[in-house]
Amino acid sequence: MRENESETTLVSWNILLDYKRRKFPVDSPQYIPEQKERIDIHVETLMNIGVPLDAVCLQEVQNKHGEYIATRLGHRPGTWFNHNTTRRGGEHIGMFGTKVASVEEVQTRHDKVAVFTKIGSLAVVGFHNRHEIFGPMRSEQTEDFLGRVVGQECAALMGDLNAVGWQKPNRLIRDAGFVSVFELLGLPEPKTHPVDAYRDIFYSPVKKLILPHGTASDRIYVRGCEVLDAGVFESDAADHRGVWATVRPSVSAS
Repeated sequence: MRENESETTLVSWNILLDYKRRKFPVDSPQYIPEQKERIDIHVETLMNIGVPLDAVCLQEVQNKHGEYIATRLGHRPGTWFNHNTTRRGGEHIGMFGTKVASVEEVQTRHDKVAVFTKIGSLAVVGFHNRHEIFGPMRSEQTEDFLGRVVGQECAALMGDLNAVGWQKPNRLIRDAGFVSVFELLGLPEPKTHPVDAYRDIFYSPVKKLILPHGTASDRIYVRGCEVLDAGVFESDAADHRGVWATVRPSVSAS
């Protein structure tokens, strides 16, 4: 039991689907094991963050692995939805956690879904936008999941935007009244992709020069909330760092 039940810790992590776009030999330093071989490291990583797992949104979850992770951590299995079904089979997005009672699917365009839950007065959306360099898909998906929190004074958005700060998805979120949890704490937005172990796999030499520290792809935004703390975590079992934040409804929104 938390000392202050109005506080909620949100956790978001893209745990890397079975990577089949570019296969490396098993004895190569760039070989990526299948997710089932990495799943216990995910469990251990989440267990050792050191914060309450009140609401956890995982992206790129293979098959039933979300249920496995949640139950290994002592939670109910959570709720998981098919995601990106026409391009990569078996991919899911979902939520579990101490404070997650039910989860709804939020349809977005371009073969993606988001997820939604309500924790008291706090509305929470978890998302994973499609990867593209330029184009309308990420912005249209952002518009769709923002539609689920219209009229919600106290709300949080967490997930992998697949966009950098100046691109339209982030602008749409800020225009809807949301602010990054790290900005509210006076901290720089952390670079979350890729972690060092995956840099040579995902980044060409040119991309390393352009983005030497990676991108701040994974975000938590809030509206009508106080942010008490926030941070990142990582492991060699996923190409993204995870992000977390402890928030509570502001007096004006509660």
